[in-house]
Order: sequence, then C-alpha cells, then structure tokens
Amino acid sequence: GKAHEFVVSENDLAPRWGRSGGVLGRMLRTPRYKYIVYSTGDNPEQLFDMAADPGELTSLAGSPAYADVLKGHRHLLRAHLRRTEDTFQANVLGL
Repeated sequence: GKAHEFVVSENDLAPRWGRSGGVLGRMLRTPRYKYIVYSTGDNPEQLFDMAADPGELTSLAGSPAYADVLKGHRHLLRAHLRRTEDTFQANVLGL
C-alpha cells in the first residue's frame, strides 16, 4: 500500500478520574521529524530530528536553522486538524 506522508496522535497530559488534565497535545510524525504541540505551557512546541536524535534529547523548535521545517510541520498539522474537524487549539498554530 501507499505510505502515509505523516501520522498524527493525540494526548491529554495528566488526566485524572475521567477528566482532562487541561493540557492537550498533538504529535505529527513525518519520515524524519517528530513535531509536538501543546495547547498551553512555556514550551508549547517541540521538534525532533529522529534520524540524528532518536532519543529526542534536543528540541529544534527554537533553532533558526530549522525554522522552515517547523513551519512546514505547523502547516501539515493545521491542515490535518481542519480536515478531521479536530477542535484542538494552540496559540502557536493560530488556533
């Protein structure tokens, strides 16, 4: 079959007793990168180069050298959220 361009997963940090922990996230994984966005927090975005950093030790989200990669992953995630009518909101995505 055809390979997917990316996959997306959802998470809810620290849910308790059937209620949300209040910090929601989405992860978008392309063949090389893993991009993670949280709905709130001091570091709402993470970007990892899974080829060079499989242990996810260094986020590249703040690196000017990866600004275009970051923008591209934001775009993919925004489009996915719209397409799937996902209600996830994050300031860094303009949502």
